[in-house]
Amino acid sequence: MDAVKVAADNGQLVIGICNGFQILTEAGLLPGQLLVNEQPGFICDEVNLVVENDQSAFSQALNHDDVIKVPIAHGEGNYLADEATLQELEDNGQIIFRYQENVNGSAHQIAGIMNKAGNVFGMMPHPERAVEALTGNDSGRAFFESLLASQQTRA
Repeated sequence: MDAVKVAADNGQLVIGICNGFQILTEAGLLPGQLLVNEQPGFICDEVNLVVENDQSAFSQALNHDDVIKVPIAHGEGNYLADEATLQELEDNGQIIFRYQENVNGSAHQIAGIMNKAGNVFGMMPHPERAVEALTGNDSGRAFFESLLASQQTRA
């Protein structure tokens, strides 16, 4: 994690999906923590995510309020933070994706957040499992198109 922290401190993009999101919170790179789902048990399904912030490196290929369908597969996806932290996430536009329906009990229906600097991102859903129409879902493709576009503008 030392190398990941150095990369984050140097402004490089750091992404944690599912357990990676948990690791980023445990390492202190993102605020909050992930707990057992509100209804204990493993959830494996596709859920709708609402784009809350379309001005990030992780969402710029999307529009505010777009809805994308992305798979989830977790037993500990319940995002929790204290009220001051949740307010800060709201005020700073750090919430990128929200669950359209709160499937796991996450505070403020949070599915994905970034740090204040905008270069560290974590989300529980799996956009990498939704990138090819051939497999029945390509809604996650825009997440990766956003990443590519953000890197092209940095170059």
